[in-house]
Amino acid sequence: VTAALIFLANDHAPERMILCAGAGGYSVAQLYETQGMYLPVAEQTADMVAANIDKISDPAEQRVLKTGAEQTMHFLQMAMAAQQSD
Repeated sequence: VTAALIFLANDHAPERMILCAGAGGYSVAQLYETQGMYLPVAEQTADMVAANIDKISDPAEQRVLKTGAEQTMHFLQMAMAAQQSD
């Protein structure tokens, strides 16, 4: 674990990396987000989330998020596309 900590503290270490370490093993964890879907305001209920959970959780088009802003932009783009199709 100490070697991973020292590596991440280095000026040349990658930014935004989750470096896992333990018992001599090392790996990188990444946060993925599925494509998901947009629900109109009237359909934003727990029942509708439950009814659509397979589509919401489908990993087919998942992608690695590098910043929190990417998730916000993704949701805004889905909402704007839904508004344009109305």
